[in-house]
Amino acid sequence: MSRYNGDPITSCAAGPDAEVIFRKPPPAGKHQKEALAAVQLALSASTNLGHAGAGPQTACLRIDDAVTLASTAMVGVEKRRRAARAREAVQGLIIGGHLQRGLDTSQDEWVWL
Repeated sequence: MSRYNGDPITSCAAGPDAEVIFRKPPPAGKHQKEALAAVQLALSASTNLGHAGAGPQTACLRIDDAVTLASTAMVGVEKRRRAARAREAVQGLIIGGHLQRGLDTSQDEWVWL
């Protein structure tokens, strides 16, 4: 029943969920998926917080560490090509908005979710 006039409610309307509209699609590439999974796992255990413009409670990784972790996760890639593929994957994740990055005062580059 309507709380205003006592008549029964006979219809309703549904509006869009803004979070769903603006949610980034997951990375499509195999290497980006592997890289993101490796970086997410490392960030979940990271004690480096709030570097390079990240929020004070946001876990961060140096970008070189993120690339190394991504490289390790790419077991299906030839060893000699892993570092390059991992760097490309991490850069793609940054460009795609899946990772954020920034420089600290020492010019070290950091990434975070």
